[in-house]
Amino acid sequence: MLYRISNELHIRKHLIHELNYIDAVIGLPANIFYGTPTAACIIVLKKQREHKKNILFIDASQYFVKSATKNRLRNTDIEKIVHTYRNRVVEERYSRVVDFEEIEKHGFNLNITRYVDRFEEPVQTDIAGASSALAELRSLQVESERILETCCAELGLPVPTASNLGLLKEYKTAAIRKIFGQDVRFRDSDGHQFPTWSESTMGDLYSQHPTNSLAWDSLNPTEGSVRNIHYGDIHTKFSALFDANLEEVPYISPDVPLTSARDRNYLREGDIVVADASEDYNDVGKAIEIHATHGMKILAGLHTMLLRPKKDAIAPGFCAYAMQSWEMRHAIMRLAQGSKVLGISWPHLKAVKIPLPKYEEQEKIVRFLSALDQQLNTLEKRIDANTVSQRAQTTRMLA
Repeated sequence: MLYRISNELHIRKHLIHELNYIDAVIGLPANIFYGTPTAACIIVLKKQREHKKNILFIDASQYFVKSATKNRLRNTDIEKIVHTYRNRVVEERYSRVVDFEEIEKHGFNLNITRYVDRFEEPVQTDIAGASSALAELRSLQVESERILETCCAELGLPVPTASNLGLLKEYKTAAIRKIFGQDVRFRDSDGHQFPTWSESTMGDLYSQHPTNSLAWDSLNPTEGSVRNIHYGDIHTKFSALFDANLEEVPYISPDVPLTSARDRNYLREGDIVVADASEDYNDVGKAIEIHATHGMKILAGLHTMLLRPKKDAIAPGFCAYAMQSWEMRHAIMRLAQGSKVLGISWPHLKAVKIPLPKYEEQEKIVRFLSALDQQLNTLEKRIDANTVSQRAQTTRMLA
């Protein structure tokens, strides 16, 4: 409707040139409606127009938050659109009032980017800085490779040497399957196999603590003193071993009251945060373990369970990886229930069995799998850094 020719061009020309009904064109983010990922727009039609010689264009396509499966307009995003429309506010890279002469010059094409330029020139990249970052990442990779070589030799597994991200993820999945299926075992300092694994339940090892129910509307990326873990971020981006310095965790907006939050509600190292709801079986019950908070105040939010260890039977990081094993994932998936949204409750989860190797073997398992995660993270960052470096070199050559 905005830019196609033929019949749609005649409709646009009739609405603009002859009827003068189009008051505003508002571009919305992609993937906000179910059934289509396509970006939508609103064309505001008014018979009695106050501003009869121009049309307001609003590009709101970049103002949204990502949820588990869809993008979503926050209240602030909606308020910004409404305020801009009602007051015909002109804002660089967001909104502009365009005279009919310019629209006619463009052949009555209403494509928003013709009138609102939201594109910014890329920042000049420091090629020396990019090279330094690559060298630092290589150093981290060498350290994790050393750990992997030692662990793989002990387990009798081939050392992952490929730099293909997808294949390395497959290797990790296979390694977890072998370790928790007890097909491969670590040995003690004397070279003897550790004792046979015992078994416990989540309820024996962890107690549940309250979480909040704050939705995305109450969160923002930059302002506040308390951060909040939303279940959607557990599904999509947080690492199994959560380090607050390495993750982008939204803040609870300063105007949201936190009177009910007590000291016990704030996350501590060793806590498990479980996403208790999902639209598919693969993500329901997905969990992270709080590895480092660095003194930050962080709460567990909507559709999460906060589990705190009751005993010292679990080595730091072990539960996070145990909950990635097929054995525990399978048990959780079988307990999940719901029609449109699947969920799991604490009364069900606390009965799920968790394998318990000897503490020292748990530590070795965590050391091996966290080194694999380090390899994955380093590889992802090196791919990004290489892209930046290549872009910088191209820019320099064309300058």
